[in-house]
Amino acid sequence: MIYNCRYAWNRFTGYSTRTAPLFWVPMASTVGQAMTTLSPWRNGHAYKIPLRERDGQVVSRGKLKAIFRVIIEQAPADINWLSILTTANRDVWAQAHDEVITANKTMTFIIGTNAETSLLCEHSKIDGTALYGLGRTISSAIDKHIETSESPYPVALASDDYVYLPACVPSCLSPLVDDLRAQHLSAVSGWALHSYTHKGYGVRYVRRKRLPPKTIFQVVIQAAVRRHFGYSPNSMDVISQRHFQGGRVDALNATTAEMIAFCDAAWDPQLDIKERARLFSAAVRSHARLGSLLLWGRGWWRHTTWLKEVALESGEEVPALFTDPVYLRTKGPQKVYTTFMDAGVSEVGQCWLEREVLFMTVRVLDSSVDFNIINGNGRGEEFIEHLKEAAKLIEDIMETMA
Repeated sequence: MIYNCRYAWNRFTGYSTRTAPLFWVPMASTVGQAMTTLSPWRNGHAYKIPLRERDGQVVSRGKLKAIFRVIIEQAPADINWLSILTTANRDVWAQAHDEVITANKTMTFIIGTNAETSLLCEHSKIDGTALYGLGRTISSAIDKHIETSESPYPVALASDDYVYLPACVPSCLSPLVDDLRAQHLSAVSGWALHSYTHKGYGVRYVRRKRLPPKTIFQVVIQAAVRRHFGYSPNSMDVISQRHFQGGRVDALNATTAEMIAFCDAAWDPQLDIKERARLFSAAVRSHARLGSLLLWGRGWWRHTTWLKEVALESGEEVPALFTDPVYLRTKGPQKVYTTFMDAGVSEVGQCWLEREVLFMTVRVLDSSVDFNIINGNGRGEEFIEHLKEAAKLIEDIMETMA
């Protein structure tokens, strides 16, 4: 998960947006204890900063500013690629880990040159929402921060106020690092994040129409997807389950028969708008019903996945369901992934093997909607134009409804 919070770096340090990026990796001695050490990373070079003075007092904010400035100015300019080992296959990384000591499964707070910050976390496919509370807490703390008149840079720093942690790539791992760098560049090349805020309407307007807001904007997305691809591909809609507070998700295929029927008719100017409104209502009901089932843990994706894994692990014959043509059609290939997020959180860290895939997160607010779209074949801006057209089309249809 990558959580974005704009302008945090400026507000915390007072530095310009052209300041080079600094990567923070929190280091706590024991899970559940207060963090006692901060480990900033700069160009892959790590430092250790004690968060308490010798007398036990918490290090002042002004002193931290001074330390950060020194690290930014004095850190080696050459990049240390040691941490790229964590991108290797798990088995390969496990072997490499015996040769080096580096961060593993950490929670990283990243500060960029454009004054945006991100929270980078590793989590399993089904429990990413457990981290959203932390993102909201950080966002709230930044928004509530009030700058003080505290002197930002103490005159002098002691030698133990921060410590450089030297680390180099062992010669036996150099070929692996070179391979991983090439793989990484190949994997991320061409992928781009596109952001769009729809300001025409949001939760307030949709609820006045007595319609479910998230479902309505899923219909908007599906109408735009039809324009984008020319057909309605499988679309995974990820939903957070109600009985897992802050965590666990399930997924549904948003391209139901009713949704496809509406998308078939949505862009047909010869079709009466009342007929399109009828098909629109059917699509809304079908998606809302499935979403409600998933919300309360009555979906099928997680349950069938577990059933298959249990059969495989126990050596039993895989049930016939998993070779049924209808089941196989519902499983893929997925071309569209959507996740509707809480306000203040956007998950934007995804790359897929198929570059035409659209991965998007959506925040539905009172009078606007934020879309973050990741695409790897250069068509992200084109899809945004389709979103604009689809949002206007759906608004016109809703206006015909009581």
